[in-house]
Order: sequence, then structure tokens, then C-alpha cells
Amino acid sequence: MLHLRQITKRFGPQTVLQGIDLDLRAGELVSLLGPSGCGKTTLLRIVCGIETPELGQVLMQGQDITAWPASQRRFGVVFQSYALFPNMTAIENVRYGLSGLPRREASERASEMLALVGLQAQSGKFPAQLSGGQQQRVALARALAPRPRLLLLDEPLSALDAQVRQELRVEIRALQQRLGITTLMVTHDQEEALAMSDRVVLLAKGQIAQQGAPRQLYEQPASALVAGFVGRMNWMDGQVVADGRVRVGTTLLDCDTRRYKTGSVLRLGIRPEAVQLLDGGVTTLRARIDALQFQGAVTQVLLHSDALGGGLMLELPSVEAARLREGEIRGLRLPAASIQLFDAPLSMRRAA
Repeated sequence: MLHLRQITKRFGPQTVLQGIDLDLRAGELVSLLGPSGCGKTTLLRIVCGIETPELGQVLMQGQDITAWPASQRRFGVVFQSYALFPNMTAIENVRYGLSGLPRREASERASEMLALVGLQAQSGKFPAQLSGGQQQRVALARALAPRPRLLLLDEPLSALDAQVRQELRVEIRALQQRLGITTLMVTHDQEEALAMSDRVVLLAKGQIAQQGAPRQLYEQPASALVAGFVGRMNWMDGQVVADGRVRVGTTLLDCDTRRYKTGSVLRLGIRPEAVQLLDGGVTTLRARIDALQFQGAVTQVLLHSDALGGGLMLELPSVEAARLREGEIRGLRLPAASIQLFDAPLSMRRAA
């Protein structure tokens, strides 16, 4: 439906986007994820028509719209700041984008959209009389009212508190699926991207580092950069000493080394939920519980292992973690299937 071809954008001497190729399929919700300065907002602004690329094309259903102004693209946009008119009621804000329709038809459509986001009873209130979550629902209703070809969401939840953010995640995703509207969302929040998206596009330094289904990026990251940005990761430095064996500190770990030669210096990663504490039995790998950080349903357990030469974190249901005590020494298991291997930074390889 939407196709970006070799999009390149510069601001002065700085290249903020370089050769971006991206396709959005009809009905899909795609998130642009990445740290500040990676180019995700600039890319959204190019799709919207607010910015123009130095090179490349924006194609909508096969038509080149690169030079079209935003007003001609018929895209709905929801901004982080809501951008509601303070002197208009909720229904007037929604109706504002329907100025080309007869007043009665516009009012009926605006009422329909407010009902869709659960705010029909608040239609006569001004923005200052609404909560942040309600204001964002009005902004969403306004964006959807003209039946846009594409919905663009620019960090729509970042100004809201945690509980409202989680509620709106579910609501926006359900609404997007119900309407079947193709959606492109910018976010720096990895949990938001993983929870809401059909596909996540991770940008780094103006290029696509990896794209795929949320589970794919989490379980099969293409690089240490992706692994470190999408979810939490325990990192260790090691060296391949034999087929299937890597030395970390004074310990030999079993893992899949087929992509690496003996002697290769690596970065090893393992997700916190994959680390296993053992109650007893014979094990050469042990760790001390340094801290227990209660976070409601989950407790983070901070460990130190002399054999590994550093610390690890694991996450346990708080019901299970209640039996643990700080200072305890426990056996430790790092399942081979859960250990991910990545190329070490060049500086580490030189030092080796």
C-alpha cells in the first residue's frame, strides 16, 4: 500500500536518513522504533508531507506522492501534544476536519467517531475539562473522522501516565484492527512497539537495523544493538575455545558456536527470564544474590558470579522470589538454547 524507496534526508552536513526502503501492507500496524536522533520522526514527517527527502520516493498505491503537500495526501495524524483547539468542544474539534461535508453529515460523523472512542457523553466539553487520555481519544477520533487512507501516530502515548498509556495501547490496537486502517506509529518505547505492532522497524543512525514481527526482533535479534534495545539483556564477553564451548571468566559455557571459529572473541547475551537459579544439586556455576527489587507481579533478582566475572539479572514471579534472601549463594544455569552470540566490538577483538 505505502512504499518508501531509498529515502534520504539531510539537515545541513548531517545525514539523518540514508537509503530507507520500507513497505506497509494494507491493514498493518508498523512501528518505527529507535533512540532519540535515529531519524524515526523525520521519516514519519516525510510520509506525512511535512518534510521532503533529498533523494527517494514516497509511493501510495503505486502513485508517486513525494512532492504532494500534506493537505493532499488524506492521511490522519495524531500528535504527542494532542493539538486540540482549546476554544472548541470535543465534537467541534472532531468536526473541524470535516469542513467539506454538509454540517448535519459532519455532526453525525463526529458523533459516530466520539462514540467509537467512548467519549460521546463528553462531546460538549472543552479540552481543559478532559483528562490527558480523553484528549488523546478526541485527537484520534478527529484523525479518523475523514476516513483517511493512512493513519500516522507520532508518539501518541508518551505524554500520558503509565496506567492510561497501557489502557490506550489496547484501545488503539483494537480500534485499528476493527477499522482495518493501515497505520504507521513512531515510538521510543519498546514495550509499546512490541505490544501494539504487526511489525517493528528498528532504526539506528538513520538506517534500518532490523525489521520483523515483534517476537522475531526479541528472540532473533540481528545484532547486539538490536538485542540491547529490544528488551533487557545480560551481557558477557567470551571466547570460543572449542566447538560448542565458550569461555566466560573462568567458566566454560555450552552454546551454539557454528557461525564462529575457535579463538573468536564474542559478546554473549541472555535474557533475564532465561537465567535459572537452582535450589541444590551439583553445579560448578554459582552466584550470590546481591539484591531483590520488588516490582509488583515480578521481582528483579540481581546476582554476582565470580566465575563469570560479573553480574546478572533475572526476573521471577514475585511469589517465587519471596523465598529468596539477599546474600544467599545459589547454583546457576544458563541454558545453551537461550544464549545468543554476537560479534564483539572491534576494540575487543583487537585487544584479544
